[in-house]
Amino acid sequence: MDRPIYKSRPIGSIDSLAHALRVSAHALLNYANQRDDLYDFFQIEKRDGSAREICSPKRELKFIQKRINRAIFDNVEYPSYLYGGIKDRDYVKNAMEHAGAKALIALDVRDFYPSISENHVKEIFKNFCRFPDDVASILVRLTTLAGAVPQGACTSSNLANLVFYEIEHVLVKDLRDQRICYTRLLDDISISSKGRPFGKKEQERIIKRVSSMLATRGMHLKNKKTKVVSQENPTDLMEVTGLWLNRGLPRIKRTERIEIRKELRKTERTFGVSRTSEEYHSIFNRVSGKVAKIAHLRHAEAHIARSRLRGILPHLGIDEQMHLARRVRSLSVAKSDRRGTVEYIKKYYQALYLVSILRRNNRKTAAKHKAVLEKCRPTRTYESIVYG
Repeated sequence: MDRPIYKSRPIGSIDSLAHALRVSAHALLNYANQRDDLYDFFQIEKRDGSAREICSPKRELKFIQKRINRAIFDNVEYPSYLYGGIKDRDYVKNAMEHAGAKALIALDVRDFYPSISENHVKEIFKNFCRFPDDVASILVRLTTLAGAVPQGACTSSNLANLVFYEIEHVLVKDLRDQRICYTRLLDDISISSKGRPFGKKEQERIIKRVSSMLATRGMHLKNKKTKVVSQENPTDLMEVTGLWLNRGLPRIKRTERIEIRKELRKTERTFGVSRTSEEYHSIFNRVSGKVAKIAHLRHAEAHIARSRLRGILPHLGIDEQMHLARRVRSLSVAKSDRRGTVEYIKKYYQALYLVSILRRNNRKTAAKHKAVLEKCRPTRTYESIVYG
């Protein structure tokens, strides 16, 4: 049966957990006890204009959470219906599961992350991973904040994928038996039929089944986001995680493609005025990301757009070139013990990135900087510092 499986042996004690996470048991307890002080808070704007609070763990806690991912969640075999936060399973592949659908039910879970409580997380570590109570309890403190899973911690998507580990697979099997496809990308649930549209009673029954599953975790659907559409009505887009499926394969909307074309033309005009400003670098990176999106979706116009971008690559201005020269000199005289720190590694690769940009308009100077940087490479990798 297609359900999550924890493939490793249980971690049987705090000392074993500390060993698996490459820290002392004393340090682990300190991080757990101080977790409320180990987050930074900021807001981002959602697509509907409302604000979403992000809780970003500070470096020391982030390192521990990444090690939890490596030591524990990398040993989870996730079922095929889960997407998001799982290697090689992004929003495009999620939408691809529903390609060719005749009808679609799109559902959204209300206040998803705040609804994943400490008790839910403890159940995952204790019952799913089979860890003893003391190990489960300390892991709960290292992965939750204010009684819930924080949106912004790197462990949160793994916990989100496992929150329905006991019951979701039963719903999925029942739907598959009726040739109905179910996928979940964190808080976005998509259910489709490739053979026929859903009847009215069938829609209601499916939505009720999903609502019942959510209710076991104290969650509810965001009713205003519930959408039932079919290919028979071309005015309604069958949309899965931001991509529409009315023509079979996942695509971005025509209005979004038009907007990308406008932004590309604007970027070309700005390049003609100033190709070295910080503002231009920001504009270029933004439109480059959008072109990468249509390339990922294999839109026909992506090849031409990429070609146009190659003709308007940002350059480094005089001030930026002088700043880069100072940074390279500073890195070259750093002592060997400093070359194994996170700060040095970040500055080194930032300098290397800027040298690659400098090559576009000053190959000779870029080559000199590259030669200097080759002699003062970091003595450790970022991964070795994070994972021990």
